[in-house]
Amino acid sequence: MFNAPFAIGGTESIATSLSYIGYGDPAGLDGVIRPPDATITTDTPGTGASRLELVSNGATMYRLRVDAKPEIDAGPPGMPTGLTSTAITSTTATLTFVAPSGDGQLGMVSGYEIRLRANDPMTADNFEDSMPVTATVIPTAAGGIQEIDLQGLLPTTNYWVGVSAYDDCHNDSPIAIYALTTSDRVSGEVDACFVATAAYGSVMANDVELLRHFRDSLLQSTVLGELAVESYYTFGPAVAGVVGESELLRATARDALAPIVARVRTLSF
Repeated sequence: MFNAPFAIGGTESIATSLSYIGYGDPAGLDGVIRPPDATITTDTPGTGASRLELVSNGATMYRLRVDAKPEIDAGPPGMPTGLTSTAITSTTATLTFVAPSGDGQLGMVSGYEIRLRANDPMTADNFEDSMPVTATVIPTAAGGIQEIDLQGLLPTTNYWVGVSAYDDCHNDSPIAIYALTTSDRVSGEVDACFVATAAYGSVMANDVELLRHFRDSLLQSTVLGELAVESYYTFGPAVAGVVGESELLRATARDALAPIVARVRTLSF
């Protein structure tokens, strides 16, 4: 345990710590802080008293640094406005919106939380349960135009996109929500993640990403696994085309994949 006392006030307060002051029970059995002793190594990087990296800042050496800055925050950010689509294809969509101010009146937001929901209307109540979008949106000054690029969507599918701004103190703005429908697939087009993608509504779904990682990390490292992947690539697109057209089949596919996903979550890879 390291200790770096700092003050919260109207001016910046910086505190550093070079040496640890004690340690807790290895099994977490109590909250007692034990003083330094010979059981804690001091000369092995990455463990014991040297668990934290030694850093230099000019003439100052430390393992822990706390920088407390006063932040004037009159309120949460304003809601993103004018959320609309500028381009929609069978698998992608581009949306734009007007950047809000950082506290409802002044300043710039720190970032945006963007979530996506397929075939089920998004609301403020289910926003947190919706799928996070990893698209990067670099904040601009209030009034500027921001753009979101969505990839890996399914053809002829209803999607709801939610955008919430947050400031330096992680105050959240009201959520702007926009509904869109992707166009029909282009002739000869094959969905990238086949059955799992069709079942979950997007290649960006968390469980789909987990299955893809399992495929790339473990399955393709063995002969039998590689054979299974090749067979899947052969028959998967045709099956996915049927599954993706029916919400009932999507739900059935999700139920079938659920025990596989649960098992994969227990693996380390």
